[in-house]
Amino acid sequence: MTDPHQPTTPQQVDTPRPLFTFGVDVAKFASWARILVQGYTWQQFTKSPGFEQIRWDKQKPADQTVAELADDPTRVYGLAKVVLERARKSKHAGESHYQSDAQSGHRYTAFSGLYPFLPAFAPWLADGTNNNVFRLMLSCFPPYGRQVPTSGFRRLELVSPDAINTLDDLGDMSTVYAASQRRQLEEYNAEQWAANSSLVGRTFLGRSGTIHLSNYGTITNTDDKLVVRYALASTDRFWHVFDGRVLWVHVTDLKTNEMMYFGIGGGSNKQSFYNGVNGVTGAFVFGGMMSMMHYVLKAAGKPEMLKVWPGYDVRDSALKLMGKEDIGQFRAQYAANLLDVLGTGAAAWRLFGFRQVTGGAPVPTITETE
Repeated sequence: MTDPHQPTTPQQVDTPRPLFTFGVDVAKFASWARILVQGYTWQQFTKSPGFEQIRWDKQKPADQTVAELADDPTRVYGLAKVVLERARKSKHAGESHYQSDAQSGHRYTAFSGLYPFLPAFAPWLADGTNNNVFRLMLSCFPPYGRQVPTSGFRRLELVSPDAINTLDDLGDMSTVYAASQRRQLEEYNAEQWAANSSLVGRTFLGRSGTIHLSNYGTITNTDDKLVVRYALASTDRFWHVFDGRVLWVHVTDLKTNEMMYFGIGGGSNKQSFYNGVNGVTGAFVFGGMMSMMHYVLKAAGKPEMLKVWPGYDVRDSALKLMGKEDIGQFRAQYAANLLDVLGTGAAAWRLFGFRQVTGGAPVPTITETE
């Protein structure tokens, strides 16, 4: 009998070859985007960045460990300092350090590189009461991140009354629905931006993910000149590619005028193959989010330009600037968009409980060639 507490090896599992190959390809793709992908056995994982502060325990559900970390601001801040220094020494655009197996699920630490910001934005980022810093980062998730109106606040229209009264065909009604939903989401997020409201509740991450934000907090340390903003993201039970929780953290270093993101994720997917893929995609997707935030600030030029909600027009301007200055990041944004489209199929697979994919054989470590 297989010991459930021993690391799973490829020989112990039954992973369909095409899916294992897909996992390897995802890792190679991350490498192309200058992301370090590091897979570990459990014994090796104890040496991964931040392991001591996170307090991973294989006998405890991984998502529970993440939730407990979110409840302890002191540990969150200590972890932020550790990851910040690791990112400062990294030669990569981002890193993902993960451990996964079929029995215990997945655990990972993923972080972006450091992104400079103009000195003019220092006061805006330093303000510990400014919740819009985290909201801006969230909005830059590829292809988009949007908070959703709470139940009873505003019902999203499926189709407009005009479309029904005039008996428009289904194609027209679908178009109206998409435009209506997008408009209402933009109006709601503009309201949240103007109110500088806290980051809680249901949130869309592109087409393939829905999360619920909680435990939002800000830590300001004037001695270290660091501002750490964080929130706990729990995946929706009905619509998301993965199962679990991720602690989202935005770090502002006011000494060097740099910022970064890191995420601590853990959970156990019903289709256990996704346990291996989850850790691989983390740094790539979240790195794209921070890259976009960097260019949004750069395109804005000054904080006064962020007095109103920076919607899709601002994002488009940032994307054009990115295309001129960093073609690699520009291509990565479109690649992340493609992964989001593919992710809708994976989310449907998870929702409807199609064939259980056992295994979760660890994806080989692949780093960029130096």
